[in-house]
Amino acid sequence: MNAVTEGRKVLLEIADLKVHFEIKDGKQWFWQPPKTLKAVDGVTLRLYEGETLGVVGESGCGKSTFARAIIGLVKATDGHVAWLGKELLGMKPDEWRAVRSDIQMIFQDPLASLNPRMTIGEIIAEPLRTYHPENVTPGSSRAREGDDAESRVIA
Repeated sequence: MNAVTEGRKVLLEIADLKVHFEIKDGKQWFWQPPKTLKAVDGVTLRLYEGETLGVVGESGCGKSTFARAIIGLVKATDGHVAWLGKELLGMKPDEWRAVRSDIQMIFQDPLASLNPRMTIGEIIAEPLRTYHPENVTPGSSRAREGDDAESRVIA
């Protein structure tokens, strides 16, 4: 996987990521193969420097499993995940420490999720304006980053 493409730096590259779980529901005989639950099945994407990735979906659709597979908390069944060109799947636990300091998952409060009166960009920009007002002016790139984030969020 190439860390620089089209003049833009690729931060995160995911190719055909799959996370499948074998389940036994007690209804099959011991010689029958277990059923497979496909929590994540073939996700491919590139996240470039300056972009924000938001994963939005129904409850139980695999959002959390997808995020956990990216940072190695859930074992991927197949696929490739690269951070700054370095393959993440199959790394040793001590190697993950440095990577996890750069990548974070933020789980939204389900009681406050996706306020219909706010755009996704406004939701993302709100904590920037709240906790770092000294860095955000109406015309600053940081303010625009949140305002323009809606166009960069993958839903």
